[in-house]
Amino acid sequence: MALESPRRDDGSLPTWSPDLLRAVGAPDIIGTWLAEPEHAGQRGAFVIRFELDGKGGLQATVSLPPLGAWDVATLPVTLEDDRVLLSSWPLTRQPDGSLSSVLPPTIVPVHQIPLELRRTSAIEPREPEPISAPIAEPVWTRDLGSPIWAGLSTAEGVVYVGDDAGRLSALEAESGESRWTFEAGAAIRARPTVTDEALYVHSDDGSLYSLQPGSGELIWSATLAGEPVPRIPLGAEGARYNHYASSALVEGDTIYIGGFDGRLHALDRKTGVERWTFAAADTIAGTPATDDERVYIGSFDGNVYAVDAVSGEEAWRYETGAAVVSTPLVYGGRVIIGSRTYDLLALDAATGELDWKYYYWFSWVESSAVERDGVAYVGSSDSQLVVAIDATDGTERWRLDTGGSPWSTPAVTESSVFIGTVGVAGYMVAHEASLLALDRETGEVRWHYPISRPGEAGHWGVGASAAVDD
Repeated sequence: MALESPRRDDGSLPTWSPDLLRAVGAPDIIGTWLAEPEHAGQRGAFVIRFELDGKGGLQATVSLPPLGAWDVATLPVTLEDDRVLLSSWPLTRQPDGSLSSVLPPTIVPVHQIPLELRRTSAIEPREPEPISAPIAEPVWTRDLGSPIWAGLSTAEGVVYVGDDAGRLSALEAESGESRWTFEAGAAIRARPTVTDEALYVHSDDGSLYSLQPGSGELIWSATLAGEPVPRIPLGAEGARYNHYASSALVEGDTIYIGGFDGRLHALDRKTGVERWTFAAADTIAGTPATDDERVYIGSFDGNVYAVDAVSGEEAWRYETGAAVVSTPLVYGGRVIIGSRTYDLLALDAATGELDWKYYYWFSWVESSAVERDGVAYVGSSDSQLVVAIDATDGTERWRLDTGGSPWSTPAVTESSVFIGTVGVAGYMVAHEASLLALDRETGEVRWHYPISRPGEAGHWGVGASAAVDD
């Protein structure tokens, strides 16, 4: 049974004083404690509530307000002189009455972030505000019969979309009517790359296909991996959350593409013949980016790499400390890319040195940044945030809580930002699915298209990156 302070007349809960707690024979630690740690210029919040467990013991319940995640874990507490042990995580009593520690790696990977907890009144969880913008209605809908994770591409009035059945469909943008389909040997998780001469699509069967955009006829195929990609379903044991595959980057007469086996390939654009490969230590899920001199990639091995565009030799690497699954943005001499360290990083394109970083409290950065007029627009994961950031210095322009997991790459026009979210069932905080249209200057939601959970699905919604037609 929790020991709770009597409420004031206005309904608020006062702070228990240590003296009062001792007077009633209760441990002086009981009550709510709040820390507001800061990292990379971003302030977070961390809450612990100590209370009796009803059996004479003491327990601590942890909340993560930046995620809207309340009472996410309850741990047994042991008092030892000047230490308070939450299971095996130690807090140290300080002379000023605070409790100090470092956020544990189970909550914050890589970074050692100091924590200073102080007593506070009981904190009432705040419900997220529902989106009040108008709900959009589709102009058309076409059922492809299989989940769609691959980002969409558009060109000349045609929408190109790959699905988990291994089918690439070319649809009329105006009506959704089919023009042609192409059957690959396994799921397509990579966004198709469209040029005037060819369409390139990467399949989980380990092949890159070059197709005629008008008919879907095969021009050539190149083997990137000897075995099909094994993808562990989301929510299953061992899942890596590798939602996507690398798309083809066409630069001059060369195609650059990353592989599931960690190799970066440079291929002849006309024939698919390999020119060179570069080996990272793990999967390359994002699409390469280039500034003509170097090619940039991130890897599940936790590194961002710069590779000479002509020779394939490594120019530099930056170790983030956790998986990097997004596509780099090259802008203003910087390589901007997210990591599962909760960082959006801006690295010097020539040297790989850190220029600036933007920190997402308690959230991977799965989304890839898109730049327009010097502003980078990028989603996240658990934080549910889409953020507009000055691409030169990392200053935040605006942020929006989308209410779901915005894993995909936003589509950005002169006036709007379009991004989808994935719903997650049974998670520590509610995640809902929708497609959102945001004002590019303010982040205000202009309209949204909510998607209900189908049956007992664990994940649903918009995992694919949106494309914009004329």
